[in-house]
Amino acid sequence: MDTNLNTNWLENKASWLYYSLLVLAGWLVVSNFVDPGMAWTVVHISHGLVTYYLFHWIKGSPIDGDQGKYDSLTFWEQIDSEVQGTGTRKFFMMVPVVLFFLASHGSAYDRQPLGINLGVLVVLLVAKLSSMHRVRIFGINKY
Repeated sequence: MDTNLNTNWLENKASWLYYSLLVLAGWLVVSNFVDPGMAWTVVHISHGLVTYYLFHWIKGSPIDGDQGKYDSLTFWEQIDSEVQGTGTRKFFMMVPVVLFFLASHGSAYDRQPLGINLGVLVVLLVAKLSSMHRVRIFGINKY
């Protein structure tokens, strides 16, 4: 059983629904200011920036009881006790893919938004690969 209080709440499917509704709410807010199709591009890029920082950059746990046990791990690395290929990890890998398709379709496959959307997707998916577990490219974010 995962005792990491920082990540064990993700095992609950309700958290996946809440996350999806949060992304949809972001689209509803953004679509009030820009074309609804292009709003998916804004949501995809914003989602990519925020989740890369929160999931793949920040290390450690805000829980005092962990006593530094997770200080060298990012949030993504802590999910499911570092076990790869779990349902939670698959869900969080699918979210950027779905957002990419929605953003691409919403922008009518124009070249500029498509290139940006593809770049965001590639960065997020590479960061989530099991072969990148505990890997720090060029030593960036090692300490």
